[in-house]
Amino acid sequence: MLSAESAAGNHPLEAVDMMTKVIQSVENDENYRQFKSLIASAYKDTITSQVTFASNILIEQLQAKAIVSYTTSGLTALRQSQTRPECPILALTESISVARMLTLSWGVLPLHLTKTVSNFETLREKAHALVKEKKLAKKGDRYVTTFGVPFGKPGTTNTIHANSVK
Repeated sequence: MLSAESAAGNHPLEAVDMMTKVIQSVENDENYRQFKSLIASAYKDTITSQVTFASNILIEQLQAKAIVSYTTSGLTALRQSQTRPECPILALTESISVARMLTLSWGVLPLHLTKTVSNFETLREKAHALVKEKKLAKKGDRYVTTFGVPFGKPGTTNTIHANSVK
C-alpha cells in the first residue's frame, strides 16, 4: 500500500507524490460533484445532516474560504469532511479526544478549546480570531460557522452563520 510505503518504505516521497496525483485526478473528475451529492443525500435524515448540506451550498455560493465547525462529539466536522467542501474545516472542540480523532479526517484542522463556549457572541469572536490567526481567510473574505444550540450538547447542530473577515 502507498500509505505503508510513505510511512516506512524506501520511497516515501514518491509514494506521497503518487497519492497526490491519484487524489487530484479523482477530485478533478467531472463525476466527483455527483459523488459528493450522493454522500450528502445519504445523511438527509437529521437536522445536523441538513445543516451540513446547507452549509456546503452556502460555502459554494459565497465562495467562503473556511468553515468553522463548533462540535462537541466531532460528528458535525466528520460529516462536513465526508462532503469534501472546497475550503478547510476548522473544528473547534472542548474535548481533547475529539480533537485528536478529527486529525484523521479529510480537510479538518481540529483545535482544542481550553475555555468553554456558552453563547453565540463568544463563538463568533473566537471563530473570527482563529480564521485570521490560522490564515484561512484575509480581510473581506467570507467564512461559515456551524454550531448547535444549546451549546455543548452533542447532536444539536442546528445553526449556520455566515460572516466576513474584518
